[in-house]
Amino acid sequence: MALDHAYVDGRYLNPADFITPEDPSVQAVAKSIVEKLGAEDNAASRLREAYNYVTLNIRYVTDIKQWGYPEVWAMPSETLKRGLGDCEDLSFLLCSVLHALGVRSRVVFGEWKGQGHAWVEAWTDGTGGILEATSGQPFTGFADPAAYAVQTTVGAEPEDPVLALLFYLAPGLAMFGIGAFLMIDDAQDAFKLEPSKGRLLPWDPKTEGIPHLHHWWLGILLVILAIVAMAVACVLWMLKYL
Repeated sequence: MALDHAYVDGRYLNPADFITPEDPSVQAVAKSIVEKLGAEDNAASRLREAYNYVTLNIRYVTDIKQWGYPEVWAMPSETLKRGLGDCEDLSFLLCSVLHALGVRSRVVFGEWKGQGHAWVEAWTDGTGGILEATSGQPFTGFADPAAYAVQTTVGAEPEDPVLALLFYLAPGLAMFGIGAFLMIDDAQDAFKLEPSKGRLLPWDPKTEGIPHLHHWWLGILLVILAIVAMAVACVLWMLKYL
């Protein structure tokens, strides 16, 4: 099983590309899980229900039987559409759903009892373990790690919504800080005009007596633009995470 690329629909892709929490079909599954949990919604119950959805709705089948080839990796959307997949297909799907639900998880490639295999590792509230997506059974606990030998892992942790919000707000916060500094620094003379001294530009001849505005005005402009930028950032963040 080559891990540097995978052949899907005639294209070679990076394994990390198969973890697709933002895919609409994956998002739909995540939304249905949250709605099902209702008042019982928490990280542990999300993990359990994501596992149950995959193991009880997607049937394990080999690539030879499904595709006629020894090894074909399917995108989670394709696995959902077909309702079929082998170990890496089910693992990519489960990991994608978990990420969409905000649960830390990754796909692991290695061996199970000496045979090439793929599975998911997930964590909630400081505890976690192996999720065997091919079990066909509802969640009763994490699998025994003794039978698994890790070779490599694929997939980053899901985005932290709080950190993502700070990232979205960063440009606006920077503009606001600069603008506020300019305003405070020039507050006392904010509405005054004074003659300029020296050159307006390095290559201009020296001039005097040309009135110019203080940098308080530039500061207030930056603050206004910053507020608008942060408002837009909040809307974009809410559209993605809420």
